[in-house]
Amino acid sequence: MSKKKMTLKEFSERYECCYSAAGVRLKKLIAKDKKFAKHVSRKGRMYLLDEYAAELLKPKTTKKASVSSSDIEKLKEEQQLLAAKQREISEKIRQTENSLFIQRNEKIAAAVFKALGREYMPGDEVRISEYLAGCDDFKIYMNTKTEEVEEENCV
Repeated sequence: MSKKKMTLKEFSERYECCYSAAGVRLKKLIAKDKKFAKHVSRKGRMYLLDEYAAELLKPKTTKKASVSSSDIEKLKEEQQLLAAKQREISEKIRQTENSLFIQRNEKIAAAVFKALGREYMPGDEVRISEYLAGCDDFKIYMNTKTEEVEEENCV
């Protein structure tokens, strides 16, 4: 009954280990264990391992950083989904900003109409800010007057 044999190169690819480290370990096991040596044959410079030898030779730990092509594909799909979500959110933000800008312009137009008694014209922002600054000055003036009156009544 012939068992399937694999080369050292196939072994290192299957178990994701270093080819040279597997070769060094193989030579040490052959020298140390005669039973193991029966499961390894040599064809020229190439070592052929059967399933038993491969099982004994395989690394005790696996690489943690190995990423398969299917994992890469899954990550690419996930990245595309996240990029689509980001575009949707960016579009919603843009629409909301446009809506707020329109509302702001409507409020400015209403304030212009209230303050100046006419429709909005370019440059009215300066006039409105002056008007509102005047209102703030008036409010500050009125607040100081009420504080003075309160101080006079308390004393």
